Amino acid sequence: MELEDCKREVVRERTRLIEQEELLKQRMKRTSKGKERARSDDSSHFHERYKEAVEEKKGSSNLTKRQGTY
Repeated sequence: MELEDCKREVVRERTRLIEQEELLKQRMKRTSKGKERARSDDSSHFHERYKEAVEEKKGSSNLTKRQGTY
């Protein structure tokens, strides 16, 4: 009888561990997807800022060139 109880306990514990592992995998997937979205949002923000900086630089270069001709 004691052996049977031990076997049942082992099965329960194994099942619990497998379920816990599956939950961790799902969380990791969600987390990685969230990070990808965040990276995408960040990169688009930085790309926009870069474009703005380039345009400002072009504008200041043109202004400097015009002042040099006067």
